[in-house]
Amino acid sequence: MIPYTERDTDLNFSPPYRITGVEALSAVRRIDTGVAQDWLDQTLNWRPGKEEAKPKFTALPIAFIIFMHMKAMRSTKPPFNSWGSVSETEMVVTLPVLEWDNEGFISVPSLKFYPIVLCLDSGPALISGREVFGFPKILGQVELNAHGGVARTEVCRAEGEPATDRDGLLLALRRDKEDGPPSSPDSFNKGLVEMVKEELLTGMDRGVLGHLLNFNPARKMLNLGLEWVVEAFEGLDIGQKFVFLKQFRDVANPAYACHRSVAECLLEFSHLESLTRETGDWELEVPEWRSSRLLKRLGVDSGPIGAPLRSSFQIDMSVGKTLWSS
Repeated sequence: MIPYTERDTDLNFSPPYRITGVEALSAVRRIDTGVAQDWLDQTLNWRPGKEEAKPKFTALPIAFIIFMHMKAMRSTKPPFNSWGSVSETEMVVTLPVLEWDNEGFISVPSLKFYPIVLCLDSGPALISGREVFGFPKILGQVELNAHGGVARTEVCRAEGEPATDRDGLLLALRRDKEDGPPSSPDSFNKGLVEMVKEELLTGMDRGVLGHLLNFNPARKMLNLGLEWVVEAFEGLDIGQKFVFLKQFRDVANPAYACHRSVAECLLEFSHLESLTRETGDWELEVPEWRSSRLLKRLGVDSGPIGAPLRSSFQIDMSVGKTLWSS
């Protein structure tokens, strides 16, 4: 391999990583499944020349909005584990997706998580995550406190407006009204399922996934529905697989990528030290800027949102592997 020449910026952290002292605030928002599927087809499912995607991903009608503060992130790989750690606060929007092996067999899909927007306040963490895994990271200012979370970053306000706003609001999750002490779910999974049920199973067609199984007509025999999805969340273990679109822009032709691949890695969650379900009225605020319109396209809109889940834990991230590369 070609040696990389550092220019007094040796802040790269070699995976795998251990992230300790994580404090998180997690909310659930219903989204437009059709638009989300179009997005998956442009990203994880894209192949040159209309080649069939293997594996192939199906959208679900929800997104997770998570604010996290991480006290320390460091490499667990010698000799990198002997020096340096970074702290960061971030906001990430993640889509749960179904991955099909797409080999023509009638097989139950696996549930994975696809982060699509991630704003954070640490340069080294931005470089490590974006260059290693393909996290879609942007640098900004992120706050997390007892009343919610706020993410700000540089934005372009409107078409034809040349100046950018360096402190534009990207997303905010705020408590609008308090209503007694928080509750204590029996487990993280049960708290997560409670939020998903509140957002999905009230006034929604149970067969919303049916039209998405047309990738392979035989899959309709599986009779997947929203109840199956809820059960999948309830059955999550400490090891969860995340999938990423890793790409680098072609400088001479910015509408195209000079590298494109789909990668995944295993995140193991452990040391759950606290878990509460917030109460009161909560609001989600998502402005629309010229430079960041994806969340609005998917239906992550401003408005009331179910009370979030607050937790503290530890994360171990594996090196990961490439599922497909251009």
